[in-house]
Amino acid sequence: MEPEYRGRSRPRFSLIVDRMSWHLFGRMCVIVVASATAFVTARSLRAASIIYLGVIYDQTDFDQLNIGNAGYWFPQFNAPNPVEGRPTGENARDALPAWAGPLNHATSIFDPNFATRTFSQDGPARSKGGQPAWNTFTLPDGEVGPSGAIVDPHTSGNSNNTINRIQLNSGVPATFYFHVVTDNTNFDHDPTNRLRARGNAGGLDIEANTYPQTANLIFNGIADVYTFRYDGFAAGDFIKLQLNGDAAKEGASFGGLLFDETFEPTPVIPGDYNDDGSVDAADYVAWRKRDGTQMEYDDWRTNFGQPSGGSGSGTNRFDLQPAPEPSGALLWLTAGLIGRMRCRRDRIPNTPSFKNPRSS
Repeated sequence: MEPEYRGRSRPRFSLIVDRMSWHLFGRMCVIVVASATAFVTARSLRAASIIYLGVIYDQTDFDQLNIGNAGYWFPQFNAPNPVEGRPTGENARDALPAWAGPLNHATSIFDPNFATRTFSQDGPARSKGGQPAWNTFTLPDGEVGPSGAIVDPHTSGNSNNTINRIQLNSGVPATFYFHVVTDNTNFDHDPTNRLRARGNAGGLDIEANTYPQTANLIFNGIADVYTFRYDGFAAGDFIKLQLNGDAAKEGASFGGLLFDETFEPTPVIPGDYNDDGSVDAADYVAWRKRDGTQMEYDDWRTNFGQPSGGSGSGTNRFDLQPAPEPSGALLWLTAGLIGRMRCRRDRIPNTPSFKNPRSS
């Protein structure tokens, strides 16, 4: 409540101080809004995005395919006997890049690292391998052996983040490629309903611009490679993977993860077991020497006489899309908020102009 001055006008000094307070308050509001918006802008307009590039069907030789050059991880690989329900890190081939991982295999809520666990414990996700009918893989380093999988029972007719977190570290490139291998389990654990790579950047969840549609989720028992491009992710951010499988099965799975900083795949037609660029009688000999599976023999017979990368099932099928430009919507919102604050300050009646004495 203003004091009474008994018929006299309010002292000019008091009026000036009051109007100066409004002036300073307006300036402070502008600074606070600008600072807060700049903080949000830096976190959310970092141009972080995930682009689904496409799928290469029927690939089991990742060395010849020329992917996973930055690093890879394959679960329960080359298991000598059939196993299931095993720890996620057991018998894995871990060659992840320094800027991704290591994977956190915590399973107990009492583990201090449980909050940053890599794999879902809702099912819980566990490794399975050594199954005679599953694909034989050739890893990027040339190692050959029976494939394994991470199986997530909680994805049986349900969408779940099978991978909760693959931590990104210092040195993560501005653009990298994340490949997910599936369809290697002889129809036992296919993600028939959903396969979505996701992420978190600056504390904000990031979804891919699109994802494999039902028409792309085609499974024939020979491994497929789904590729996503990550742009603008930094140290402290992380990768997630969501799967959803047939409700009549025991959960969806993936058979491997690969990373690249550049992506120039060399598709390989199934049946070319000596890597000479064609499927012929010499590949039958190579198949016999490696104790190949019946499925591999069927591939050789189906594709006999075809060159690698031809019109057969090994053809590279990608729907490449350009990365979207970062949205300027928040920048426009910032300008509008600051403008409104300035307008509100300017509407304070009879606000005097105070000259900074230091500028004289």
